Amino acid sequence: PELTVAENLKISEWLTGKSRRGTKQTSHEDTDGEDFDLFPELQGLTLRRGLYLSGGEKKMLAIARAMALGPSILLLDEALEGLAPVVVSRFNEALRKIKGMGISLLIAESNLMTASKAADRLYAIDRGEIIFQGDPKEVFENEDVMKAIRG
Repeated sequence: PELTVAENLKISEWLTGKSRRGTKQTSHEDTDGEDFDLFPELQGLTLRRGLYLSGGEKKMLAIARAMALGPSILLLDEALEGLAPVVVSRFNEALRKIKGMGISLLIAESNLMTASKAADRLYAIDRGEIIFQGDPKEVFENEDVMKAIRG
């Protein structure tokens, strides 16, 4: 929480060898433009401490920080929980971009509608049991899943 947005991104870059070790880099000019490709909103927040970011901004930063590591797979656990619909829409756009980069996504999400839009394959779990696996377009036609959603 004490690190700035720029410092958070620099840590990931340092771990991958993309930046010079030991240099003080805290401004936007010192971070790669790639860091802001998914979430350009963060570009104006480079000097803001994580403690003062909104919930959506913190989640954007977490994903940007992970992406700076150059992953082949990205695990997101309830990444959209508690976000305003407009922010969820923004995240869905970013997830499409990540998929377009050839990065696999493993998403644990309680919002079935959101998960079905982002997924190529969907697993619905109720009380620890897989009640559906398959094409996300078919999940809403499955009676077991619909019963579980309705309670």
